[in-house]
Amino acid sequence: MAKQRFVVSQLISKYAAGQRRTDALEMFSARLDRVLMPAVNIVSDTEGGTKGQTERRVVVFEADPVEVQSKGAELTADTIIEPELLRVPAVYYPAGLSLAAAEIEGPSLGTGATLDLFLQGARGDPVASAEVVVRFNSTQGAATSLLGGGFSSAAGKVSLPFDPNQWRPNLAVAQPVGQYWTAILQMPQSGQAFQLQDLPQNGPSGWWHYLSGLSSFRADAGKGIKVGVIDSGVGPHPNLQHAVPIGSFLDGNFVAGAALDARNHGTHVSGIIGARPPQGSGEFSGIAPGADLYVARIFTKDGGGNQGDVANAIDVLSQQHGADIINMSITGAPSSIEHDAVIAAFDRGTVCVCAAGNQNGSPVGYPAAYPQSVAVSALGMPNAAPVTSLPALNAPTQPDRSGFGGLFLASFSNIGQIYCAAPGNGIVSTIPTNALYPGPYADMSGTSMASPLVAGVLANLLEGDQIYRRMERNVQRAIYAKTVLGRHALGIGLSSTYQGYGLARMV
Repeated sequence: MAKQRFVVSQLISKYAAGQRRTDALEMFSARLDRVLMPAVNIVSDTEGGTKGQTERRVVVFEADPVEVQSKGAELTADTIIEPELLRVPAVYYPAGLSLAAAEIEGPSLGTGATLDLFLQGARGDPVASAEVVVRFNSTQGAATSLLGGGFSSAAGKVSLPFDPNQWRPNLAVAQPVGQYWTAILQMPQSGQAFQLQDLPQNGPSGWWHYLSGLSSFRADAGKGIKVGVIDSGVGPHPNLQHAVPIGSFLDGNFVAGAALDARNHGTHVSGIIGARPPQGSGEFSGIAPGADLYVARIFTKDGGGNQGDVANAIDVLSQQHGADIINMSITGAPSSIEHDAVIAAFDRGTVCVCAAGNQNGSPVGYPAAYPQSVAVSALGMPNAAPVTSLPALNAPTQPDRSGFGGLFLASFSNIGQIYCAAPGNGIVSTIPTNALYPGPYADMSGTSMASPLVAGVLANLLEGDQIYRRMERNVQRAIYAKTVLGRHALGIGLSSTYQGYGLARMV
């Protein structure tokens, strides 16, 4: 049988912190080293903690599943062995229109014709370096589609070859690297142009701030609260220079301080929480710009971290940096290793705020679905983005998903065990500096955007809560923080499976 990748760790949350937990780790490690390690191919090993920063040992290895099952019976009862489970960012792409998928599928489209698309700004100027992805549907009547894509040239042009006897263009999406809204073209024709609309420049507050209860901008909002972010990294961006990059957690390895953004996603998420724009710039602020921000990277440009990487990042943020809140705009399958880290953090007083996922009404994904987590669904507001933009596709068709004031549950949002909801459709925030823009902003949609808004709202609520500030860092502190968040949520006329306690607000 072919070898598979596994992750092994220990259930540490069952032991009180201190000598008992240390003794349990020693027993776990001794048995692991004697029974399992000699029989498998080791990929990585934290050797009793991430460079000595945590109490958790995580090993990634390759082995025959039958051998793993046999050896597992000889390990300590608190040992957890799982197949490797990769996490993905919870940002929404309609019908999977991501460039990574397009680069894989594009060559299968064949040749014979070329789809030439152009990107133009509001003044007719060409827009370079934008990511363009096109869905091609089969001409044979089968429910089959493939993706093609690339980046616009200096002339604002993208050319995609395809076989017109087999495929026809159905939907095109353009994602600029700053200044402009994402855009869509339905049934695109060769020679057609995306007419890109300028992003708003009426910051520091946007509609998502006001819906969250912000009455007036405060540069120190969230002061004294520590917020961790586990994502694709952060920056560089001039409005996020205060964010502390604690390091990368990739494939079981930890590299301190190495947390530059690999995908734009983490910078966007971090900016929603804590961006600090220059006064009078018109750029959008984070909802808690005064909070202390710590960022861990668990993604590369092309790949995702596994459950062990997430667990290590949670441990370091909670244990070493004393995070009050950890935002995780990621999603995937359930993992006992990851869940144990969420529980251990909760016991230290840290609340994990998590994206519910974007599988179009599917049940809440993980880590959001763990009982200790705050699972966040995504809301949208009518007319908040141009009709030609990507967010315009995300209004629901079901009447029961529209609430008070026109607010709606975004069509992509997962539902079920929701704790609260927040704006997550067409949110404008920071992305890393690039060759065209020194401090760019972009719009993104997804429960990935709703989750950091809730993390920022909670930072605002806890900042001035003297009861919370005096509490010891333990499970009662975490329970209190979750209760405060739920108590301030505002029902907007949706089912609790859509909104939980309601719209997260800071008043």
